[in-house]
Order: sequence, then C-alpha cells, then structure tokens
Amino acid sequence: MRFFDKIGNRKIITVALVSFVFLLILTTCEKKIELDHVIADYTKTIRLNPNDASAYYNRGKVYENRQDYDKAIADYTQAIWLDPNYAEAYYDRGNAYYKKEDYNNAIADFTKTIWLEPNYVSAYYNRGNAYRKKGDYDNAITDFTKTIRLEPDYAIAYTNRGKMYVNKYFYDWAITDFTEAIRLDPNNAISYCGRGDAYMGKRNFNQAITDYTQAIQIDPSYVNAYINRGYVYYEKHDYDRLIVDCETALNLNPNNVHYKSRLEKAKWLLEQ
Repeated sequence: MRFFDKIGNRKIITVALVSFVFLLILTTCEKKIELDHVIADYTKTIRLNPNDASAYYNRGKVYENRQDYDKAIADYTQAIWLDPNYAEAYYDRGNAYYKKEDYNNAIADFTKTIWLEPNYVSAYYNRGNAYRKKGDYDNAITDFTKTIRLEPDYAIAYTNRGKMYVNKYFYDWAITDFTEAIRLDPNNAISYCGRGDAYMGKRNFNQAITDYTQAIQIDPSYVNAYINRGYVYYEKHDYDRLIVDCETALNLNPNNVHYKSRLEKAKWLLEQ
C-alpha cells in the first residue's frame, strides 16, 4: 500500500510541477502582452503629443522592463531632449547603460542626475557600482560613502564599500562595513561571504570559515562561499573538507573549468 502511495505522491508532485511551469510560462506571456499594450498606449500618446517628455520616459521604462535597453535609451534620450532637466530620465538611462555594461555612459548619466538632484541616493549608489565594475575602487568608495551619509541604513552600500576595502587590502575597515551590513540585514549571504574574505585576508581562518558557513546556511547555492571556504581549508591543509566544498561548487556550476581543476588538485594533494 505504501508503495502505491509513494507512486501516487510522485504523480501529484509531477502534475503540480508541470502546472507550475505552465502557469509561469502563461504569466510571462500575459505580462509580455500586457507590456505590448502599454507600449502601444504610450505610442498613441506620443503620436497625439510629440512633445510629451513623460510619455517618452514612461515608454522607455516599459522597454527597460522588457530588457529592450536600446529602445529604452532612445526614449530616455528623447525625453531629455524635450526636457533637459529631467533627472529621472538621466537616472534611468544610466541604469539602461549599466545593464548594457556601458559603464562610462552610465557614470555620465548618474553624474548628471546628481548635478540636477544632489541628494539622489540611488544615483550615488549606482554610480559607485559602475565605478566598481571599472575597477575604480577609490571613486566607488567615495560614492558608497556619500550613499551612506544620505541614507545610513542602506545595508548593501556598506557591503559594496566593504568589498572595495577588501580589494584595497583595508581588511579592518572592510570587517567594520560588513558587520554593519549584517546588523542591518542579517539574512544577506553576500555580507557574510565578504566578511569571510576580509578575515581570510587577515589569515584569521577560523573566523573566515564561520562566516562562509553562515553564508552557505543562508544561501546553499552560493558557489563563491564554497570556493572561498575551500581555499581556507587548503591553507589549513584540511584536504578532505576542501574536496567536499570543491565538489559542491562543481555540482552547482558543472561547466566551470576552474572548479574542475581545483577539485583535481585537491584530490592529488589528499593522495600525497
């Protein structure tokens, strides 16, 4: 009887899963159709009033939502041409450039946004991220610091400034920032992993392991936490645990050649 119960449960689970996937596809299609209708409405508005900057801006937002960044940028640009002081249009065009990995143009637009609205918190934060992507850690730190001054509870700004401090080997400052980020948002695995990186930089391996483990408990699919904890195990010559972490990371990301290489090296070390 139990055997058939298990089969029945599997069928129920399978049907539920198929239904969920179908619902997800249906929802996605419905959303696309809905967005198409919204775009058509804004296009009609623009046709009736070609000088309506907000209509171009709002249509750009819809295009950005659809991940059609080129069309979004074109509409934001037209909105700016019609209203050169349209701070939101500069800001969102900056976001679209950022998503296209065009960090120079993103920085230019965030800078213009800040010039128009000096207390625009998200513009400082996003410009900091653009600088971070370019490897300009000093300017990134400056922008994250301004973000924190304007909004002291902005947890992720502490996290990202902490990452910049790690990159500059300012480990104590990084630990302070990650600790504050964790206080503000205790369930952010990235902050724990970042603090683990800072502790690893200080060669405080036990505390690093504690933080990487906490990151994994919050997010069991966080590959970097396994890899970095594995590196600490390597430093401690704990090759059994190193292999376990490498295997987990590889299971989560099977096509990563770097993880495969690290796992092979770990197994070789264990055999010596």
